[in-house]
Amino acid sequence: VCSSDLFPSHDSFSDTIQLVPFDTIKPNAPIFSYATVTSDKRISLFFKSSTSTDVKFYDIYRSSNGGSFSLLQTLTYPVGTNLVYLDTTVDALQNQYCYYIIARDSCFNLSSIPSNTHCAIQLRGKAGNNRALLFWHPYKGVNLTGYNVYKWINNAFTYRYAVNNVTDTFFWDSTDAFVS
Repeated sequence: VCSSDLFPSHDSFSDTIQLVPFDTIKPNAPIFSYATVTSDKRISLFFKSSTSTDVKFYDIYRSSNGGSFSLLQTLTYPVGTNLVYLDTTVDALQNQYCYYIIARDSCFNLSSIPSNTHCAIQLRGKAGNNRALLFWHPYKGVNLTGYNVYKWINNAFTYRYAVNNVTDTFFWDSTDAFVS
């Protein structure tokens, strides 16, 4: 800092200091749209990036079968608004997985709240006498209106039945479905 007056020869200077600015503003959480099982070994997570402009990392947390959450992966400098993460370390036939995402900015501030938690559907089944029982762990993360059951018939998924009660997580497939 320098004082000044009308006479430049009377300027007075201070000493110097060095400061490092820091950021204490937490970034906004990302918008977690949904999680879906794409195979028995893959679950895809779809989310929108944080609206904060200084986000540099997304921490993805995962829980298995209702256990505690732990850090699964940190995405560094992801590009775009609509982001997808593919979890290839799963066994979706045997386990149900839940996820949430936290944004971190360049100063490592965490988002004030995590994204919504989403739990992918884990499908199971039992063969019966000319019928099959399907049952599943319910999806968690959005307000559902029900489930649609599809069946693989003649090399294509075919709509089979609507389960309109979100608390019903089972479906009996009858004998007519087994005629091909």
